[in-house]
Amino acid sequence: MERSGRFIGGLMVAISGISFGTLSVFNRQLAAAGLSVSQMLMLRFLGGALVLWALAIARREVTKLPLLKLAGFSALGLLYVAEAWLYFESSQRIPIALTALLLYLFPSIVVVVSWLAFEEPPGRAGLVALVLATGGIAMAVGTPSGSLDLLGVALGASTALVYTVYVLLGAKVQPGVAPTFGSAILMSIAALGFGLGALVQGRLDFSGAIGAWPSVAGLVVIGTVIPIPLL
Repeated sequence: MERSGRFIGGLMVAISGISFGTLSVFNRQLAAAGLSVSQMLMLRFLGGALVLWALAIARREVTKLPLLKLAGFSALGLLYVAEAWLYFESSQRIPIALTALLLYLFPSIVVVVSWLAFEEPPGRAGLVALVLATGGIAMAVGTPSGSLDLLGVALGASTALVYTVYVLLGAKVQPGVAPTFGSAILMSIAALGFGLGALVQGRLDFSGAIGAWPSVAGLVVIGTVIPIPLL
């Protein structure tokens, strides 16, 4: 049973990772259509929130949350706003594949922080995976083709740091709350944050998104609705 649970958990992480890997592709396509980062992310999280709220309501998962839980989800939402902005900004400065690789520094950071702060040693296999994953990313960053935007690399690495905090906090906040319901709350907060960003920037013209609707749909479904609840 334990082995089966680990397999399913690993499969969910793999599917989530593959789905997240499409974000940079949709990002580039929507940027070419004239949308700003705030506009893209508002559409992403607004669409995701609508889908997940509908699912949560249909499954009768919506419940009244204690104030402390609500505060925790609000903090998670703000962290996701920061992570998404860093990721999308990074993907516009450096190759898409490198942005995705830098994001996936976060499992290594989570392992190290859990080991040092929570006394949860990763074991021999975990240490080998940690060294291989970190070494592979270091090689990718250290041997780029052509010039490399250092700010883009810094933004990508910061994405992993912010996401590490998100994962560790989520492990404390999420228990007892249905994943679909919890994700709907997070996306609503993120959509509000990026909507305000688009308003401040004066970027409320979304006509470019009409012609690029397949990319918007991919961003919402493949890059958001599928992977976030799985984590």
